[in-house]
Amino acid sequence: MRDLLQHLLIEQFPAAVANGPADDSKRLPGTLSIGFPGVSSGKVLSSVCDRVCCSAGSACHSGGGVSAVLRAMRVKLGEGTLRLSTGIYTTEQDIHLAHKAIAEALLDASCKLE
Repeated sequence: MRDLLQHLLIEQFPAAVANGPADDSKRLPGTLSIGFPGVSSGKVLSSVCDRVCCSAGSACHSGGGVSAVLRAMRVKLGEGTLRLSTGIYTTEQDIHLAHKAIAEALLDASCKLE
């Protein structure tokens, strides 16, 4: 399900970058960290929080700015990074609903970096 969500987002937003190792076997199977250029992840979160459970940055970060984990990973799009998780009960329908909500937010001018 993680791979489907990644595929849908990158297909619609080709400038998006999946963070982490290129080798999928070295990534957490249910976690997608993906960055979008020119986007404020905080604004995207505000836009989708009633429809999608996601966060900005890394799991161990709270507060403003780019997390130390993302900096250590040399993530280029830290300010536009979303962390999304899928689980054993995540359905394909859930993925399509999440993709739609996130895509709408990414296309909304109010979610762009100022």
